[in-house]
Amino acid sequence: MSYIEEKINEHPSLSRAEEVRSLLDVLDGLDLSTEVRESLHRLRRVIDLFLSQVSSADPELTSFQALKSADQQFSKIKQELTQFKSNKNANHITNASAAADSILSSARALWVPAIDLDLDQMRDAISSFRKSVGQNARYAEQELAETRKAIEILREEANTLKNSIKEQKSRLDSVVNEFQSQFSKAEEARRSEAASALKTEEETMEKLRSSYEEKFDASIDNAKKNLNNVSEDLSAKADGYISELENLKDKAERLVHVIANTGMVGGYQRVANEERRVGRFWDGVSLLSLAGMVGFAIYAFRGTFEDFNPGVFLARFGVVLTFAALAGYGARQADKHHKVERRNRRVELELASIDPFLAELPDDERNRVKAAVADRLFAREDLQGGGFLGEVKKKQESEK
Repeated sequence: MSYIEEKINEHPSLSRAEEVRSLLDVLDGLDLSTEVRESLHRLRRVIDLFLSQVSSADPELTSFQALKSADQQFSKIKQELTQFKSNKNANHITNASAAADSILSSARALWVPAIDLDLDQMRDAISSFRKSVGQNARYAEQELAETRKAIEILREEANTLKNSIKEQKSRLDSVVNEFQSQFSKAEEARRSEAASALKTEEETMEKLRSSYEEKFDASIDNAKKNLNNVSEDLSAKADGYISELENLKDKAERLVHVIANTGMVGGYQRVANEERRVGRFWDGVSLLSLAGMVGFAIYAFRGTFEDFNPGVFLARFGVVLTFAALAGYGARQADKHHKVERRNRRVELELASIDPFLAELPDDERNRVKAAVADRLFAREDLQGGGFLGEVKKKQESEK
């Protein structure tokens, strides 16, 4: 055997074709449709033709490129048939048939002598045809037997169902008749019982109504008597409560007046305390600025004895002016806040001392003084001219 013949006999396409043939044998044992079986039979004939072509072809004229292409297509057919075995999807059979068409194209590229090709093809075709006819006949007989068996089962089930329906219909008719009879008897019994019960309830309700009317009239009379007694007692108690409430009202008015004065004094006191805190802050800023100005002025003055430089001197003098401006601004802010504090302290003291001042005055005079105080406070007049209690005293003296 030559090297080329060995290379052809050992080519992977031949072993791949045998693997596909074994897989086809496995699939033939499954329950498949007629279309799928015809496609599998076509694949088997393509394999037989390819192997026959390879064995009959002249080794020196054999195309290894065609064998390589056939090997790739056999691998694809094996993959598609394996997937079909798993999921029974007919699309895999379609893809395998397309790959078989490519194998037929590759088989035509193999040069085979005419005499050997005709004899082998006829022999293989006759053998394949006999096998195909036998398999199809066997499958057809099996399917026909199964179909007849299924028809007989369906016929028996249909007869059973028909008999069952007849039995159920007769039973249903008897049950309906019996139910109608029972319902009619029960309806008559319920109607008579309902009429008797209704009559009994009407008699009972009439007795109850008469009894309740008598009790209701007696209860109304007793309620009127009790209401009159309670009304007299409540009137007496109400008069006592009214007098007591009048006394409590006077006390509450005095307490409200004291609380109002205390609240107003507390408000001015909080404002005065806040202004004092801010004023002290600005006092601290002014003192620190003055201390910084004095210290930096001394430092600038000492520097002039060593080496006087006008530019440096002016720069240092500008820093001193900055400290002076900050000190002046802080002093101005502190003075403003201290003035606000003094005004609020004055109002606080005057409001705290107004009650002793009004204690000895009559009610009319006390009301006029309170009106003047309210006008003084709520009109927000300037308090720099003195206390408003002094102004109130002057007004009273002028009126007298």
